[in-house]
Amino acid sequence: MDKSLYKISNINKMDPFLMNITSGSDHWMYLSSTGCLTAGRNKAKYCLFPYVTDDLLHHNSHFTGPFTIIKVENGKEAQFWRPLMQTYHSENFERHLYKNSIGDWVIFEEKNLELNLSFFYEWRASEKYGFVKKSWIKNHQDKTVRVEIIDGLRNIMPPGVDLRTNQSMSNLSNAYKITEYVKDADCALFYMNSLMMDRPEPGESLFANIVWSYYNGDKSISVEENIIKNFLENDDFKESSLKRGNPGSFIMNINTNLQPYESRQWYIVADVNKSHVDLQKFLKKKNKHKSLIEKIEDDVNNTHLILESAIGAADGFQISRKNINDMHHTSNVLFNILRGGVFISNYDIDLNDFHLFIKSRNKLVYHENIKEIQKLKSPLTLFDLQNLSNTVTDPSLKRLCLEYLPLILARRHGDPSRPWNHFEIKMKKEDGSQRFFYEGNWRDIFQNWEALGQSYPLFWESISSKFLNAITVDGFNPYRLNSEGIDWEIIDPEDAWSFIGYWNDHQVIYLLKILENFQRHYPSKIEALLRESVFSYANVPYQIKTFDQIISNPKATIQFDFNKNENINELVNKIGGDGKLVLDKNNRVYHACLLEKFLIITLAKICNLIPNAGIWLNTQRPEWNDANNALVGYGTSMVTVFYLHRFLIFFKKIISNTKYNSVNISTEIFKFFDDVYCLLKNRYPDDNKTFLKMGQKFSNYRQIIYKKSFSDKKSIKLKEILDFIDLSIELLDKSISSNKKDNGLFHGYNTVHFKQKIKNLNIQHLPLMLEGQVAALSSNKLNIKETIKLLENLYTSDLFRKDMKSFILYPEKKIIAFLEKNIIPSSLINESSLIKLMVNQKNYSIVNIDSENNLRFNPSLINIFYLEKTLSSLKKSNKYSVLVDIDREIVLKAYENVFKHRDYTGRAETMFSYEGMGSIYWHMISKLLLSVQESFLRYKDVQLPSARSRELKKLGQLYYNIRSGLSSSKTPQEYGAFPYDPYSHTPSHSGAQQPGMTGQVKEEILTRFGELGCRVIDEQLFFDPCLLREDEFLSRSTLFEFYDIYQVRRKIEIKKNQIGFTYCQVPIIYILFDQLQARILIMFDDNSEIELIGNKLTKNQSRNIFNRNGKIIQINVFFNKEILFN
Repeated sequence: MDKSLYKISNINKMDPFLMNITSGSDHWMYLSSTGCLTAGRNKAKYCLFPYVTDDLLHHNSHFTGPFTIIKVENGKEAQFWRPLMQTYHSENFERHLYKNSIGDWVIFEEKNLELNLSFFYEWRASEKYGFVKKSWIKNHQDKTVRVEIIDGLRNIMPPGVDLRTNQSMSNLSNAYKITEYVKDADCALFYMNSLMMDRPEPGESLFANIVWSYYNGDKSISVEENIIKNFLENDDFKESSLKRGNPGSFIMNINTNLQPYESRQWYIVADVNKSHVDLQKFLKKKNKHKSLIEKIEDDVNNTHLILESAIGAADGFQISRKNINDMHHTSNVLFNILRGGVFISNYDIDLNDFHLFIKSRNKLVYHENIKEIQKLKSPLTLFDLQNLSNTVTDPSLKRLCLEYLPLILARRHGDPSRPWNHFEIKMKKEDGSQRFFYEGNWRDIFQNWEALGQSYPLFWESISSKFLNAITVDGFNPYRLNSEGIDWEIIDPEDAWSFIGYWNDHQVIYLLKILENFQRHYPSKIEALLRESVFSYANVPYQIKTFDQIISNPKATIQFDFNKNENINELVNKIGGDGKLVLDKNNRVYHACLLEKFLIITLAKICNLIPNAGIWLNTQRPEWNDANNALVGYGTSMVTVFYLHRFLIFFKKIISNTKYNSVNISTEIFKFFDDVYCLLKNRYPDDNKTFLKMGQKFSNYRQIIYKKSFSDKKSIKLKEILDFIDLSIELLDKSISSNKKDNGLFHGYNTVHFKQKIKNLNIQHLPLMLEGQVAALSSNKLNIKETIKLLENLYTSDLFRKDMKSFILYPEKKIIAFLEKNIIPSSLINESSLIKLMVNQKNYSIVNIDSENNLRFNPSLINIFYLEKTLSSLKKSNKYSVLVDIDREIVLKAYENVFKHRDYTGRAETMFSYEGMGSIYWHMISKLLLSVQESFLRYKDVQLPSARSRELKKLGQLYYNIRSGLSSSKTPQEYGAFPYDPYSHTPSHSGAQQPGMTGQVKEEILTRFGELGCRVIDEQLFFDPCLLREDEFLSRSTLFEFYDIYQVRRKIEIKKNQIGFTYCQVPIIYILFDQLQARILIMFDDNSEIELIGNKLTKNQSRNIFNRNGKIIQINVFFNKEILFN
């Protein structure tokens, strides 16, 4: 097998798992380790096999996807061999699975020890031809073997069946299906006889899926699935060319003699959604070229190289002694760019696409600035756009120049394990040219861009701009971003999963990480943006209710403004994507500076800070953990308190270093700031009273801004902002201290209970959560002793799963047996005259009595809102009206005592997969790893006294303890999948689930570069591998293959005691040597060299790397092994 393939032996002895098979084009494939699959192009609608959930894929291999039957005649009685058949197990065979780290090549193998034969098949993708299944059989004997093979695909879909119909009414769609084998063209077509419609009008189905085969010899074809049974029972194969009213199949029959040690191969090629014109063009080409299979192999390789080069462009290839680490890094980068996208050709810009971008975003801006825009000539680069933005006076054109992101390969995450997310892969325009496109949920795409930005530093300004341009006037953000602008959720009353709201943490930590990187590379740029009004506001048609309304019902706090949404859509049609932004009275986009954006984000959080509890989750959405959905309303977040602390420290440093004293901000935000600032300066002795006042100030601001928008600007003194930051930090510190436990761990989330007139808040701490510990570590507030104590006690806590050497999100709860649930204390009858009367009158609308005389709430009362509704209905009855008023609180209290819904955090504590009980969520583990690495490097950078070096060593060991729990340190059997691949989570009852598209990849890309010590501080690139281990350095010479900035595949020999990786596509070679003083050898494109003493590049040299200008072609860094972590 090729060295780039990882082998899982005896795959049949593992539970099934799902794989995301990738492509450099618009293919998608989700493949079960059983062989069953769904696949297609562009989006789930255009599928080759039914797009169903992963649990069905694991069980449907007996009727969906590939199958093979081999009749073997070797002098004895003929034997039927069904390789890779899931329902057949024997000691006489071995089954193995192979896949490469790039993820676009997978091979199944079965070795029949009794027959001395091996069967293989592989899946690969071709941009021009579709999906290519190559199969082969190998004879391991020294004698000839006669074989007859039937091989094919089953349950092939036609185009024209929408997902909902396919998944809920597949039997009806079957009735319309036609499979037609066109013998002259040697291909099968799969199509619908007509579209499925219940309207009194026709609907032609004018697209088909196509399947064809190649074998260098005689073959027969059937589209009749029943031929399989006939072949097994009657040893007979009959050709058939038409099948109606059933799922489609494509089956080929081969008879051949296998010579000693000979292999024979054949191909099945499939593609989707082809028109008559497409098919005629292909068939003409197919019949004309006898060497078509060679062309397919070439195109398969070209498609592979597209993906490989994209990974190389994002520094996805490394070489060390630990191949699993190298594969894991490649896989992390792969899935990072498949969700967030990747830039191609360095900082080159497609001039036509930029014109289309400006037109689509704002037609008026395009036409008013056409002369300036037309001055741009090909070849165009990001430098040209940045120069244009610095010279134009139109803030909208400047904003759009800065925001432009020419990404490819991006798509929303979505797969059969999370079918609620809908992906679309847009790679080509109608004319076949490259299409630049991205789309993603807010936090997902910014996470991916944080990792991508390490390889394209010049885009930090663009990424920051995209974030800041989409912040709302009330300090939150829309749900989704794409290359055309922004998007939001729209409430659908008919859909139980339809909901709207703002995630509470999205505006702080994700922006902070991007700005920290931006500031490290370009501090002068970020300082200039502090006061330059160049950022827009998103005009999301949500309105947060008044403070009094929120207090009254904190679970229903946002109204969707349907009229506003309709008006916005009209504006989009009129001016373009900028119609979704806040406009002034002249329909011009309103702009603000970075400092104003900082203020509105911070004020929104500080005004929702409940002292000693955390930031109030009152915008109908939770935070990072979606499954904590029920925390909304009465939950508070210490997690965001920790992140806000770091956020404020960061901005304090930047503002303190500016050369000016004041900045102009919107008058309404100035007034809002001034109101809150005065409250902080003159805080009430009762912090709860301050909280009430600040909540009301935020409410007042929102009502003004929703009705009138912004008016003009007003100057604000930076001294006052710095004082405000200090007062806010003081407030946060108090809450952090009160949420620290004796063992050094922290409460991550709490609940509060209050009534209309708040006097005392009842704060209850929720069980320990891993997310809280990660946030505390990330806050940069803990010293090294506190950090070590936290981590050591984390390992002795209920969060640690010994079997996986890792951590669950929260402790498991005891499951109450079903018959022990819903038992009401019998005292309720004595306490409540209402319940007593209802029981006596056999009115069971609230409580029932079982055969054991247990009182139980009526099963229709699924939560307290249903109970309140029932009580309200009873109040209308004369016989219950008075008693309802008297006993309402008693009954409600009894319900809460039985079910304890007040502390219910959401589906997280009721399910057993995803973010549920017992699950390890790998993204949070990688966030933990990154937070510990950040702490380690921060403590090292301040040069701790030698007496405390033991503590730094201990912290490094704890870092590697966490790392040892990650997938790359596990066997396939321990992990439940390929250990180099990222997966979302591992439940307690199964292996890894949800492949590929997870935020984990971002964290581990960052930690890998952190281990390598490749860091930027104060605009300078330096190399400090203090967390790198000696056992990663090569023990023998090998070739390092990578892509340079010109996307040319290159090879460098990496020798013993060396490691190779790329940074901004420049190869960096680490070399161990005996001298104590580090050295750097820089090689330039003119064949000159410079040697530096130390481990840091100059600012100019660093800029050459960041700018990807090709001047520096290689860097060799020489270290003594004493600086490594050993």
